[in-house]
Amino acid sequence: MKKILSIALVVLSLLFVTSCEKPLSAEEIARGEFSDKATQYGVYNSSKAIFVFNVNEHQVAKSGSATNYLYRIQTDNQNKFVSVKCSSLPSVVDSSVDVIVDSNISEITPKTYSMKLIKVGTTKAWLWNETAMFGIIVERP
Repeated sequence: MKKILSIALVVLSLLFVTSCEKPLSAEEIARGEFSDKATQYGVYNSSKAIFVFNVNEHQVAKSGSATNYLYRIQTDNQNKFVSVKCSSLPSVVDSSVDVIVDSNISEITPKTYSMKLIKVGTTKAWLWNETAMFGIIVERP
């Protein structure tokens, strides 16, 4: 009887240990922080704002259509800017799009990023690149 009880306890212990969720990766944590904490239009490294829109200091230029999308934030004197271009801004979460990012801000590397739409709001879209842990919030067309 003791042997059967011991085996049962071992089996239950193994079931408990193997049923635990695996810990989140750094990339998954960064994506969650960006999705949950970033709220302003702009560019982020994880949830840390690199360059975000401020109505008192910045201007926004945008051109949005189903086949061509451009969003640019710049300081009033145009000495800092970030520009985001893509063929079309996705509207379905988990859709991917190649986004051309241009900027003269040292923390932002100008290049084409493969980005995934991870969240959609009434007026905003959250785009995320998992490899660079880089996010952009843009205005939806």
